[in-house]
Amino acid sequence: MSITSVMKEVKAAIAGGTAFNPEPLTQLEASRIITEAKKNRVTAGEAKLLVDTFELPRRAFTMAVGEGPSYHLTAAASQAFNRFFAELSLPAGDSEATVRSRIQSVMQRVGANLDSYAMSKAPKTKNLVATRFYSPGVGGSLETAYVDAAKKQFYWSTQNASARLPEKFYGPFDL
Repeated sequence: MSITSVMKEVKAAIAGGTAFNPEPLTQLEASRIITEAKKNRVTAGEAKLLVDTFELPRRAFTMAVGEGPSYHLTAAASQAFNRFFAELSLPAGDSEATVRSRIQSVMQRVGANLDSYAMSKAPKTKNLVATRFYSPGVGGSLETAYVDAAKKQFYWSTQNASARLPEKFYGPFDL
């Protein structure tokens, strides 16, 4: 419905946990969060929030200072999130490899015509799900696809990894 209502569901589901004693996020809670996001249409911000909720417990944290997530996903909750990500073609969870290969396929088709998709102004990427690609070699580039779940599109950005040049954006491309 709105990113605020989805955030409220996420906060309710993970309340009470600590880094040393994480609260389980169950399948029922995951389903409630996903149902709230699906009211009307899923926005890009809601999709990013769900990806972040799924990814946070998997990120490294330092137990010495007690930093880290205050929850963990149950296996059933992970499955619910994975179905949601596959449905929206998001590069997260079990669908990440499939979506990444689709993005690479689109970029191969574009090939030498990439400059014709150049954007004069960078898109707002705050609510888009990013997935990184790297070009090997010295002076290779950092390439990132920013997926907009609401539009089922992505933007492609390139940045020279060694020269720290500004990002160049291309797109949007259909998934």
